[in-house]
Amino acid sequence: MERSLSVLLVVRNCQRTLAQDVAALTEVLPDLTDRWEVILVDDGSTDATCEIVDELSHEYPQVRCFRYREQRGRVEAIRAALSRSRGKIVCIPDPRRPLSPSVLFRMWKATEEYDVVLAGIPKQARRTGVAGFGYAMIYRRAIDPLMPYLGSLDRLPAALERLGYSWCDVEATCAATQVGEPIKRPHMLARESRREMSLGGRRSESMR
Repeated sequence: MERSLSVLLVVRNCQRTLAQDVAALTEVLPDLTDRWEVILVDDGSTDATCEIVDELSHEYPQVRCFRYREQRGRVEAIRAALSRSRGKIVCIPDPRRPLSPSVLFRMWKATEEYDVVLAGIPKQARRTGVAGFGYAMIYRRAIDPLMPYLGSLDRLPAALERLGYSWCDVEATCAATQVGEPIKRPHMLARESRREMSLGGRRSESMR
């Protein structure tokens, strides 16, 4: 059975780029799997982002949207999106640094072998400890212990090592794609049984 994918996109004050970014996702995701959805969370925007969020939920049947009236932070927004998503694999993108479709495709292919796939985490963030986002694809069953690290993915590799996950890191930038050698580790988590899942539906909700 084909694997399903939920993209959890947390945004704030991005009225200029949001519609374009979501449109780009809806073009590339069907090339990965027929069973996909985008869960869009507006984390207390003060510009016109909330209006655009509503428009997107009506324009795209696979996009479901939620809004916080006040900013709650990236981790809490991801947690809220996760609770409303249904994909077997969860993708957490960096809203500031769109990756090319080829990188997303390589990440998706890598999930056939690894529990967690990372890409585009700024190298400076890894060296200095300064917050850096990046992209992650994670099997749903594996995500709970990793939740504290999802607000800034530069801390995630150390957590993956400590927890014994199988994972790889795909090096990439916005302007050019550079794929690094995967870090091969034995699978530590058994693949859960595949099951039928229906994705989609239109929904926009406000959260306090």
